[in-house]
Parts: sequence; C-alpha cells; structure tokens
Amino acid sequence: VELIREWYGSQGVQIQSGEVYFFDDRTENVPPFQDKGLNSREISCASRDWQLYGGSGMVGYCGATPKEIVKDKGNVGCHDNGHAHNDGLQDHQEPACLCVFDIDRTLTGKQGDTEHCPG
Repeated sequence: VELIREWYGSQGVQIQSGEVYFFDDRTENVPPFQDKGLNSREISCASRDWQLYGGSGMVGYCGATPKEIVKDKGNVGCHDNGHAHNDGLQDHQEPACLCVFDIDRTLTGKQGDTEHCPG
C-alpha cells in the first residue's frame, strides 16, 4: 500500500500517510498499518467464516457492508466493535486520500455462496 502511495507521489499526486485508508476482512492484516501511520479497518465484522483456521473467525465471509466503509482515522479490528475515533475535522476542502481494498471477501463474499450473503 505504501508503494501505491509513493507511486501516486511520483505522478504529482501527494497523499499524506494519514490519508490512506485500507479495508480488509482478515484480522491479522489490520495492525501492521499502524506502524506506518496508515489507517486500516477490518470489515465483514457481522459475517465471519467459522470454517477456516479452526473456527477462529479471522476471515470475513460476506464482505463489507456500506457502513463499514468509512473515512475514520485509526486502525480498527472487528474485536474493537468496528468503531474508530473520529478526529472531528470538518475541512471544507479535504486533502487527497487513497482508499485501498483487499478484493477477496472484502468487496465480495465467499466465492460461490450466493445463498447466505445478500446482493
């Protein structure tokens, strides 16, 4: 993700580290972003895959819900109840930002399961 931000910079689009937002359904992918000053959020909190990894629920099942895709600062996992602090900034002109989504089960549900995941 940092390399994507740097590439945009090389193209003349400056995105501050604090304006990068990463969304993923895997529990372990969220915390490392904090060390780099990037925002991250675990999604698919309401639907977890209890069949993988010994029933740990560390992978999402149905993908993100619209209310999970928020531009909140911080690094938030499902165990945090999906709530991040909001710094309260009400800028009229927001800085350039970059939102990055892990595709598998973040924007989609479990492949082939259309019975249990809505639209």
